[in-house]
Amino acid sequence: MVLERLATLAAGAPPLAWAAALLGLAVLAWLLGEGSAAPRVEVEETEAEREDVLAGRATLDPASATPRVDRQPRLIRCWDPTTMQDLGTVPVSSPEDVRGAIGRARAAQRVWAGSSFAQRRLLLRTIQRFIVENTATVARVACRDSGKTQVDAVFGEIAVTCEKLRWTIAHGERWLRPEYRDSGLMNLHKTSRVEWSPVGVVGAIVPWNYPCHNVFNPLIAATFAGNAIVIKASEYAAWSTTYYQRVIDACLEAAGAPAGLVQIVNGFADTGNALVGCGADKIIFVGSVSVGRQVMKACADAPTVTPLVLELGGKDPFIICDDANVGASLHQLACRGVFQNMVRPAPPRVDRLPVV
Repeated sequence: MVLERLATLAAGAPPLAWAAALLGLAVLAWLLGEGSAAPRVEVEETEAEREDVLAGRATLDPASATPRVDRQPRLIRCWDPTTMQDLGTVPVSSPEDVRGAIGRARAAQRVWAGSSFAQRRLLLRTIQRFIVENTATVARVACRDSGKTQVDAVFGEIAVTCEKLRWTIAHGERWLRPEYRDSGLMNLHKTSRVEWSPVGVVGAIVPWNYPCHNVFNPLIAATFAGNAIVIKASEYAAWSTTYYQRVIDACLEAAGAPAGLVQIVNGFADTGNALVGCGADKIIFVGSVSVGRQVMKACADAPTVTPLVLELGGKDPFIICDDANVGASLHQLACRGVFQNMVRPAPPRVDRLPVV
């Protein structure tokens, strides 16, 4: 079924996309075999998660649509940006909700910290198997929440996520084993060893542009290293998190991992502020430079100076030399640089197109 779906996505595509689809078919078929030893997980799907075309839904005005719901600050309005069809609402996680999530995650992490690498690999293989066997739904959900094409979702999100799962399963233990180091001539009577210990509860604040990958990417490394993680998704990708959370919960249960090890919270700035300030042991932030500065300051001001990983975006120039062949290929590159993953309101990756 997965292979048939990908073949359908490739039909009628340009030759380069068609070749990429064939490569994806081979990779996913191989991954399907790799994850076959893991338990199979089934997750019940809603109509919007299951169907390619939705009927009978109200549409929002693209000029005025906003995630904030009038007179209901505890709700997030969700919609499909390609059709503007209403997808309903998702509850906002209050600071108290975030604090509770961190508390549950900490209790789960105390158990998970003692897990073996074999059990951690089992969890990742379980997630891997689910994604490969349910590629169509996983991609559809990402597309419906971000507006991207299914080909972009398969190769920009699913293939990347599966590769990170594969690499961590194959090589993660090697890089987390204790390492002996040279103690130097003055310490011949001593030995030096580096041990890697879980940090505890990781908090991740992620954007909307890769709804699937942005959720699974931070949890792969965090859980394999023995940590719990609480993920704050963008208010523009809140709808898809309800599906991905069900997937994660089912995989945790199937792999024998403690409930609450991975949790997703949704909301606006207050929710993100709470995640940074309510006791997470390490923060990951992916977003703009301006907000990254605020997160960095909040981590620095924390009582224990919270460790922080930043992945910040921005605008880049697209320089065209005067001897360039200005044809369809160049136009495609320019448009891709401006509009790739930019269906929702957000600053483009390419800001200017100077010719030199």
